[in-house]
Amino acid sequence: MKKKVWIGLAVGLLTISTLTGCIEDTEIQKQEKAKVENAMKVFEQTKVPSINKSLERENIRQRILVSNDANTLQWIYISDGGRVFGRFPVKGKVTSGSKRLTNNQSYVQNQGYTDAPDEMGTYGSSSPYVFWFDPAGQIHQWSGVYFVSPVPYKIDEGFGTIDIEIDAEENERAKEYQKQILKTNSNLEQQMEKEEKALQEAQEQANVEGEE
Repeated sequence: MKKKVWIGLAVGLLTISTLTGCIEDTEIQKQEKAKVENAMKVFEQTKVPSINKSLERENIRQRILVSNDANTLQWIYISDGGRVFGRFPVKGKVTSGSKRLTNNQSYVQNQGYTDAPDEMGTYGSSSPYVFWFDPAGQIHQWSGVYFVSPVPYKIDEGFGTIDIEIDAEENERAKEYQKQILKTNSNLEQQMEKEEKALQEAQEQANVEGEE
């Protein structure tokens, strides 16, 4: 008798659980359906606009053109502890130290991809930093917060903040910076031409020796 009672209770609980599950599933389905219907109404009311020009793409294009111009003059303001304590002229652009000329991985047969050495033959990574060249071609490096602007704003020494007023003296020196930049870039081009010529001559000499 007790066995029949237990079996009856088990069947009853299973039935209630099944019915509850069906009710919950039905309610969830109703909510999902209502959500989709609401979304469709919104889609119909708010059409995707037809555009002939993307300002987002134009901004990216303009940034690339400006950043890729070696004759661009900018200023970087470096900050630490919430205070701006330095402003430096920049030739061209500020570059992330994580950028490389080659891939940081190489494929080895039967092994898959593995870490590859950098351009100087070393492995691993450095602490996050940025670097830039001043108008004279000297390299500078910074690991911290910074702000870049094509305008030499004043720095409030008391509060350690960037002022909205332009530094007239630094703005006047911009003419000299531009001259330095043109001279530096000209020297770099000449140096690259010499290196390419020397490399070509070495390759030609190697070909001649190989034929002999």
